[in-house]
Amino acid sequence: MRIIILIAISFAFILACNNRDELKSETRTLMLMNEGIENSIRAIEESNESIYLDFEKQYLLSANRTAKMYELSMDIQTSFQETYSYISKIKKQLLIESDHDEAIVQLKNDFYIDYSKLNQEEQCPECTVILFQEGKAEKISERLEEHKMQVLKIIEKYQKCEERDDVRLAIKKLLSTKSENETWETDMFNEKSLLENIIILNKIQLDLRVAENTILKFLITFLNYYWQDFKKYETVVISTDYEINVGTEFKAEIYNMEVDSPSMFNYEIYVGDFEPYSFHLLGEEGKDWVKLENNKFNGGTFKKVFNKSGKQMIKGFFKYDTPKGPKYYPFEKEITVVPKK
Repeated sequence: MRIIILIAISFAFILACNNRDELKSETRTLMLMNEGIENSIRAIEESNESIYLDFEKQYLLSANRTAKMYELSMDIQTSFQETYSYISKIKKQLLIESDHDEAIVQLKNDFYIDYSKLNQEEQCPECTVILFQEGKAEKISERLEEHKMQVLKIIEKYQKCEERDDVRLAIKKLLSTKSENETWETDMFNEKSLLENIIILNKIQLDLRVAENTILKFLITFLNYYWQDFKKYETVVISTDYEINVGTEFKAEIYNMEVDSPSMFNYEIYVGDFEPYSFHLLGEEGKDWVKLENNKFNGGTFKKVFNKSGKQMIKGFFKYDTPKGPKYYPFEKEITVVPKK
Protein backbone atom coordinates (compact mmCIF):
# COMPACT_ATOMS: atom_id res chain seq x y z
CA MET A 1 0.00 0.00 0.00
CA ARG A 2 2.82 2.33 0.95
CA ILE A 3 4.52 1.59 -2.36
CA ILE A 4 1.31 2.39 -4.23
CA ILE A 5 1.00 5.73 -2.40
CA LEU A 6 4.62 6.58 -3.19
CA ILE A 7 4.06 5.71 -6.83
CA ALA A 8 0.92 7.89 -6.90
CA ILE A 9 2.77 10.80 -5.29
CA SER A 10 5.66 10.40 -7.73
CA PHE A 11 3.26 10.32 -10.66
CA ALA A 12 1.49 13.45 -9.41
CA PHE A 13 4.83 15.20 -8.98
CA ILE A 14 5.93 14.26 -12.50
CA LEU A 15 2.57 15.43 -13.89
CA ALA A 16 2.86 18.73 -12.02
CA CYS A 17 6.39 19.22 -13.33
CA ASN A 18 5.21 18.50 -16.86
CA ASN A 19 2.39 21.02 -16.43
CA ARG A 20 4.85 23.60 -15.17
CA ASP A 21 7.13 22.84 -18.10
CA GLU A 22 4.19 23.28 -20.47
CA LEU A 23 3.29 26.59 -18.81
CA LYS A 24 6.89 27.74 -19.02
CA SER A 25 7.00 26.73 -22.67
CA GLU A 26 3.79 28.65 -23.37
CA THR A 27 5.16 31.66 -21.51
CA ARG A 28 8.38 31.57 -23.52
CA THR A 29 6.33 31.44 -26.71
CA LEU A 30 4.26 34.42 -25.58
CA MET A 31 7.38 36.37 -24.66
CA LEU A 32 8.96 35.71 -28.05
CA MET A 33 5.73 36.72 -29.76
CA ASN A 34 5.59 39.91 -27.72
CA GLU A 35 9.22 40.73 -28.48
CA GLY A 36 8.42 40.50 -32.19
CA ILE A 37 5.38 42.76 -31.74
CA GLU A 38 7.32 45.44 -29.87
CA ASN A 39 10.20 45.36 -32.38
CA SER A 40 7.69 45.76 -35.21
CA ILE A 41 6.07 48.72 -33.47
CA ARG A 42 9.41 50.50 -33.16
CA ALA A 43 10.28 49.87 -36.82
CA ILE A 44 6.92 51.12 -38.08
CA GLU A 45 7.06 54.18 -35.83
CA GLU A 46 10.38 55.11 -37.45
CA SER A 47 8.78 54.73 -40.88
CA ASN A 48 5.80 56.86 -39.82
CA GLU A 49 8.06 59.58 -38.45
CA SER A 50 9.95 59.68 -41.74
CA ILE A 51 6.71 60.10 -43.70
CA TYR A 52 5.47 62.86 -41.40
CA LEU A 53 8.77 64.67 -41.97
CA ASP A 54 8.23 64.28 -45.71
CA PHE A 55 4.80 65.90 -45.39
CA GLU A 56 6.35 68.72 -43.39
CA LYS A 57 9.08 69.22 -45.97
CA GLN A 58 6.54 69.38 -48.80
CA TYR A 59 4.51 71.88 -46.79
CA LEU A 60 7.54 74.09 -46.15
CA LEU A 61 8.38 74.05 -49.84
CA SER A 62 4.89 74.86 -51.07
CA ALA A 63 2.36 75.65 -48.36
CA ASN A 64 -0.37 76.77 -50.76
CA ARG A 65 -0.25 73.56 -52.75
CA THR A 66 0.11 71.07 -49.93
CA ALA A 67 -1.71 72.67 -46.98
CA LYS A 68 -4.81 70.44 -47.09
CA MET A 69 -2.82 67.22 -47.38
CA TYR A 70 -0.41 68.34 -44.67
CA GLU A 71 -3.28 69.19 -42.31
CA LEU A 72 -4.85 65.81 -43.06
CA SER A 73 -1.61 64.04 -42.14
CA MET A 74 -1.49 65.99 -38.87
CA ASP A 75 -5.09 64.95 -38.11
CA ILE A 76 -4.14 61.32 -38.70
CA GLN A 77 -1.11 61.65 -36.44
CA THR A 78 -3.15 63.24 -33.64
CA SER A 79 -6.08 60.82 -33.73
CA PHE A 80 -3.99 57.65 -33.99
CA GLN A 81 -1.63 58.83 -31.25
CA GLU A 82 -4.56 59.57 -28.92
CA THR A 83 -5.81 56.00 -29.26
CA TYR A 84 -2.31 54.58 -28.93
CA SER A 85 -1.76 56.59 -25.74
CA TYR A 86 -5.17 55.55 -24.41
CA ILE A 87 -4.19 51.88 -24.74
CA SER A 88 -0.85 52.57 -23.05
CA LYS A 89 -2.70 54.11 -20.09
CA ILE A 90 -4.86 50.99 -19.84
CA LYS A 91 -1.76 48.79 -19.75
CA LYS A 92 -0.34 50.93 -16.97
CA GLN A 93 -3.62 50.74 -15.03
CA LEU A 94 -3.68 46.95 -15.38
CA LEU A 95 -0.18 46.71 -13.94
CA ILE A 96 -0.92 49.04 -11.03
CA GLU A 97 -4.29 47.52 -10.10
CA SER A 98 -2.85 43.99 -10.19
CA ASP A 99 0.03 45.02 -7.88
CA HIS A 100 2.71 44.87 -10.55
CA ASP A 101 3.95 48.45 -10.17
CA GLU A 102 7.52 47.18 -10.10
CA ALA A 103 7.16 46.07 -13.72
CA ILE A 104 6.67 49.69 -14.83
CA VAL A 105 9.94 51.33 -15.84
CA GLN A 106 9.23 55.03 -16.15
CA LEU A 107 10.98 57.09 -18.83
CA LYS A 108 10.87 60.84 -19.34
CA ASN A 109 7.65 60.94 -21.38
CA ASP A 110 6.79 57.26 -21.58
CA PHE A 111 7.33 53.90 -19.90
CA TYR A 112 8.20 50.36 -20.77
CA ILE A 113 7.36 47.05 -19.10
CA ASP A 114 9.79 44.68 -17.42
CA TYR A 115 8.03 41.44 -18.31
CA SER A 116 10.21 39.36 -15.99
CA LYS A 117 8.28 40.87 -13.06
CA LEU A 118 4.81 39.92 -14.29
CA ASN A 119 2.60 37.13 -13.01
CA GLN A 120 2.61 35.30 -16.30
CA GLU A 121 0.35 32.32 -15.71
CA GLU A 122 -2.63 33.07 -13.46
CA GLN A 123 -5.81 34.75 -14.63
CA CYS A 124 -6.13 38.42 -13.78
CA PRO A 125 -9.36 39.40 -11.94
CA GLU A 126 -8.29 43.06 -11.91
CA CYS A 127 -8.10 42.94 -15.70
CA THR A 128 -11.71 41.77 -15.85
CA VAL A 129 -12.82 44.72 -13.71
CA ILE A 130 -10.91 47.30 -15.74
CA LEU A 131 -11.58 45.93 -19.22
CA PHE A 132 -15.21 44.92 -18.75
CA GLN A 133 -16.84 46.48 -15.69
CA GLU A 134 -15.17 49.84 -16.37
CA GLY A 135 -15.81 49.41 -20.10
CA LYS A 136 -12.25 50.03 -21.27
CA ALA A 137 -12.31 47.17 -23.80
CA GLU A 138 -15.54 48.46 -25.33
CA LYS A 139 -14.03 51.94 -25.54
CA ILE A 140 -11.04 50.54 -27.45
CA SER A 141 -13.47 48.85 -29.85
CA GLU A 142 -15.30 52.14 -30.41
CA ARG A 143 -12.07 54.03 -31.06
CA LEU A 144 -10.87 51.44 -33.57
CA GLU A 145 -14.20 51.62 -35.39
CA GLU A 146 -13.79 55.40 -35.60
CA HIS A 147 -10.36 54.94 -37.17
CA LYS A 148 -11.77 52.56 -39.74
CA MET A 149 -14.37 55.12 -40.76
CA GLN A 150 -11.76 57.89 -40.79
CA VAL A 151 -9.47 55.95 -43.12
CA LEU A 152 -12.29 54.81 -45.41
CA LYS A 153 -13.46 58.40 -45.87
CA ILE A 154 -9.95 59.45 -46.85
CA ILE A 155 -9.64 56.64 -49.38
CA GLU A 156 -13.05 57.36 -50.87
CA LYS A 157 -12.14 61.02 -51.23
CA TYR A 158 -8.85 60.53 -53.03
CA GLN A 159 -9.23 57.21 -54.79
CA LYS A 160 -11.76 54.42 -55.26
CA CYS A 161 -11.71 52.21 -52.19
CA GLU A 162 -11.84 48.94 -54.11
CA GLU A 163 -8.52 49.83 -55.72
CA ARG A 164 -6.82 50.08 -52.33
CA ASP A 165 -6.83 46.52 -51.02
CA ASP A 166 -3.68 47.13 -48.96
CA VAL A 167 -5.36 49.91 -47.00
CA ARG A 168 -8.59 47.99 -46.55
CA LEU A 169 -6.65 44.97 -45.27
CA ALA A 170 -4.75 47.12 -42.79
CA ILE A 171 -7.86 48.71 -41.31
CA LYS A 172 -9.69 45.38 -41.29
CA LYS A 173 -7.12 44.11 -38.79
CA LEU A 174 -8.12 46.85 -36.38
CA LEU A 175 -11.24 44.90 -35.41
CA SER A 176 -11.73 41.16 -35.35
CA THR A 177 -15.00 39.86 -36.74
CA LYS A 178 -17.59 39.56 -33.99
CA SER A 179 -19.21 36.14 -33.64
CA GLU A 180 -22.88 35.59 -32.88
CA ASN A 181 -22.28 34.52 -29.29
CA GLU A 182 -19.35 36.71 -28.30
CA THR A 183 -18.53 40.37 -28.58
CA TRP A 184 -15.15 41.53 -29.82
CA GLU A 185 -14.17 42.42 -26.25
CA THR A 186 -14.95 39.05 -24.67
CA ASP A 187 -13.39 37.20 -27.57
CA MET A 188 -10.17 39.18 -27.15
CA PHE A 189 -9.76 39.65 -23.40
CA ASN A 190 -11.96 37.21 -21.47
CA GLU A 191 -10.26 34.76 -19.06
CA LYS A 192 -6.73 35.82 -19.93
CA SER A 193 -3.67 36.26 -17.73
CA LEU A 194 -2.14 39.67 -17.13
CA LEU A 195 0.66 38.87 -19.58
CA GLU A 196 -1.80 37.76 -22.26
CA ASN A 197 -3.89 40.92 -21.85
CA ILE A 198 -0.80 43.11 -22.12
CA ILE A 199 0.32 41.29 -25.27
CA ILE A 200 -3.14 41.63 -26.83
CA LEU A 201 -3.06 45.37 -26.16
CA ASN A 202 0.43 45.53 -27.69
CA LYS A 203 -0.88 43.73 -30.77
CA ILE A 204 -3.72 46.25 -31.10
CA GLN A 205 -1.16 49.06 -30.89
CA LEU A 206 0.83 47.35 -33.64
CA ASP A 207 -2.28 47.12 -35.82
CA LEU A 208 -2.85 50.83 -35.21
CA ARG A 209 0.66 51.73 -36.33
CA VAL A 210 0.35 49.50 -39.41
CA ALA A 211 -2.95 51.13 -40.41
CA GLU A 212 -1.45 54.57 -39.80
CA ASN A 213 1.60 53.68 -41.90
CA THR A 214 -0.49 52.32 -44.76
CA ILE A 215 -2.73 55.37 -45.06
CA LEU A 216 0.29 57.70 -44.77
CA LYS A 217 2.08 55.88 -47.59
CA PHE A 218 -1.06 56.14 -49.70
CA LEU A 219 -1.35 59.89 -49.06
CA ILE A 220 2.32 60.71 -49.61
CA THR A 221 2.32 58.70 -52.86
CA PHE A 222 -0.77 60.60 -53.96
CA LEU A 223 0.85 63.91 -53.02
CA ASN A 224 4.13 63.14 -54.80
CA TYR A 225 2.28 62.03 -57.93
CA TYR A 226 -0.06 65.01 -57.91
CA TRP A 227 2.74 67.54 -57.48
CA GLN A 228 5.44 65.79 -59.47
CA ASP A 229 5.75 68.83 -61.72
CA PHE A 230 7.01 70.75 -58.70
CA LYS A 231 9.90 68.30 -58.33
CA LYS A 232 11.41 69.38 -61.65
CA TYR A 233 13.38 71.88 -59.57
CA GLU A 234 16.45 70.13 -58.26
CA THR A 235 17.20 72.70 -55.57
CA VAL A 236 15.15 75.57 -54.20
CA VAL A 237 15.94 78.59 -52.05
CA ILE A 238 12.90 79.59 -50.03
CA SER A 239 12.56 82.93 -48.30
CA THR A 240 9.74 85.35 -47.58
CA ASP A 241 12.16 88.21 -48.26
CA TYR A 242 12.93 89.28 -51.80
CA GLU A 243 13.86 92.78 -50.71
CA ILE A 244 15.59 93.70 -47.45
CA ASN A 245 17.16 96.77 -45.91
CA VAL A 246 20.89 97.24 -45.57
CA GLY A 247 22.04 95.85 -42.22
CA THR A 248 19.02 93.55 -41.91
CA GLU A 249 19.53 89.81 -41.59
CA PHE A 250 18.40 87.78 -44.56
CA LYS A 251 17.23 84.22 -43.89
CA ALA A 252 16.47 81.44 -46.38
CA GLU A 253 15.78 77.70 -46.30
CA ILE A 254 17.68 75.77 -48.98
CA TYR A 255 16.46 72.31 -50.04
CA ASN A 256 17.32 69.67 -52.58
CA MET A 257 14.23 68.13 -54.19
CA GLU A 258 16.11 65.70 -56.42
CA VAL A 259 17.42 63.24 -53.82
CA ASP A 260 14.43 61.39 -52.31
CA SER A 261 16.44 59.44 -49.73
CA PRO A 262 19.03 61.84 -48.31
CA SER A 263 19.81 59.49 -45.43
CA MET A 264 21.41 57.11 -47.96
CA PHE A 265 24.25 59.57 -48.62
CA ASN A 266 26.34 62.04 -46.68
CA TYR A 267 25.79 65.53 -48.01
CA GLU A 268 27.20 69.02 -47.51
CA ILE A 269 25.76 72.44 -48.40
CA TYR A 270 27.96 75.35 -49.38
CA VAL A 271 26.93 78.96 -50.02
CA GLY A 272 29.35 81.17 -51.91
CA ASP A 273 30.94 81.67 -55.31
CA PHE A 274 32.49 78.66 -57.02
CA GLU A 275 33.92 77.51 -60.32
CA PRO A 276 31.07 76.15 -62.48
CA TYR A 277 32.51 72.77 -63.49
CA SER A 278 34.90 71.83 -60.72
CA PHE A 279 32.71 73.25 -57.92
CA HIS A 280 35.87 74.65 -56.37
CA LEU A 281 34.91 77.29 -53.81
CA LEU A 282 36.46 80.71 -54.33
CA GLY A 283 37.88 82.86 -51.56
CA GLU A 284 38.11 82.20 -47.83
CA GLU A 285 35.78 80.17 -45.63
CA GLY A 286 33.70 82.36 -43.34
CA LYS A 287 34.36 85.43 -45.44
CA ASP A 288 33.53 84.47 -49.02
CA TRP A 289 31.75 81.16 -48.50
CA VAL A 290 30.17 79.15 -45.68
CA LYS A 291 29.21 75.56 -45.02
CA LEU A 292 25.66 75.20 -43.71
CA GLU A 293 24.52 72.89 -40.94
CA ASN A 294 22.28 70.15 -42.35
CA ASN A 295 18.71 69.91 -41.14
CA LYS A 296 16.32 66.93 -41.10
CA PHE A 297 14.63 67.94 -44.37
CA ASN A 298 17.56 67.41 -46.76
CA GLY A 299 18.56 71.04 -46.58
CA GLY A 300 19.88 73.83 -44.41
CA THR A 301 19.27 77.40 -43.21
CA PHE A 302 21.29 80.32 -44.58
CA LYS A 303 21.58 83.63 -42.72
CA LYS A 304 23.50 86.74 -43.70
CA VAL A 305 23.52 90.49 -43.05
CA PHE A 306 24.13 92.52 -46.22
CA ASN A 307 25.89 95.85 -45.71
CA LYS A 308 25.73 97.02 -49.34
CA SER A 309 22.65 97.96 -51.33
CA GLY A 310 21.81 96.66 -54.79
CA LYS A 311 21.19 93.29 -56.38
CA GLN A 312 22.76 90.43 -54.44
CA MET A 313 23.13 86.87 -55.72
CA ILE A 314 22.97 83.97 -53.30
CA LYS A 315 24.52 80.91 -54.87
CA GLY A 316 26.06 77.64 -53.83
CA PHE A 317 25.67 73.89 -54.18
CA PHE A 318 24.81 70.59 -52.52
CA LYS A 319 27.55 67.97 -52.54
CA TYR A 320 26.56 64.31 -52.10
CA ASP A 321 29.01 61.48 -51.49
CA THR A 322 27.59 58.61 -53.54
CA PRO A 323 29.09 55.18 -54.32
CA LYS A 324 29.90 56.50 -57.80
CA GLY A 325 31.64 59.59 -56.48
CA PRO A 326 30.53 63.11 -55.51
CA LYS A 327 27.40 64.56 -57.10
CA TYR A 328 26.64 68.28 -57.13
CA TYR A 329 23.38 70.26 -57.22
CA PRO A 330 23.90 74.03 -57.68
CA PHE A 331 21.40 76.71 -56.69
CA GLU A 332 21.06 80.48 -56.83
CA LYS A 333 18.64 83.22 -55.82
CA GLU A 334 18.68 86.97 -56.41
CA ILE A 335 17.50 89.46 -53.80
CA THR A 336 17.45 93.24 -53.62
CA VAL A 337 19.12 95.11 -50.76
CA VAL A 338 17.83 98.67 -50.36
CA PRO A 339 19.13 101.56 -48.23
CA LYS A 340 17.54 101.99 -44.82
CA LYS A 341 14.48 104.19 -44.93
